[in-house]
Amino acid sequence: MVTVLGIWGYVVYAKFYNGNSESNDTNEIVNVSGGRTIMKKDSFSLRLDYRDPFLGKISNNNFKPKQSISAHSTQEKRKIKSPTPEPQPWPTIRYYGLVKNASKNKGGTALISLNGKTHQVIQGDEIEHVEIKNILGDSIQVKYQKEIRTFYSRKKIQLQ
Repeated sequence: MVTVLGIWGYVVYAKFYNGNSESNDTNEIVNVSGGRTIMKKDSFSLRLDYRDPFLGKISNNNFKPKQSISAHSTQEKRKIKSPTPEPQPWPTIRYYGLVKNASKNKGGTALISLNGKTHQVIQGDEIEHVEIKNILGDSIQVKYQKEIRTFYSRKKIQLQ
């Protein structure tokens, strides 16, 4: 316990009562007339005379910095192009026909098969990202990935 107090006492003494008037902060606060305070940024330069960790020798000083650079000016706005998603193939759609029901809706209910699953849909429904745009007696218009296609019912035609 005494050792911990001794260490903390030394840290506080070294930080606040060291007698060194020079501050290690990178910003300097300056009082301006009128009661305002302004923070001036400290400029710095890089020391590049250290040993290269890969080559094992001291690098030559051919590089001369042009000016001090702030962190905000080095950031560039880069537009990263997001990869365009490949269009998915159309699902398998079959239109079986129209079931009329005058009490519920005008267009009636369509019976479709979407990827092998049978659904009853009305105009405006969306199933598995396929939107039902228009229902007619012999055809149905559907929208998938901004493309509209028309599917016809497969009625058997009897020849006389």
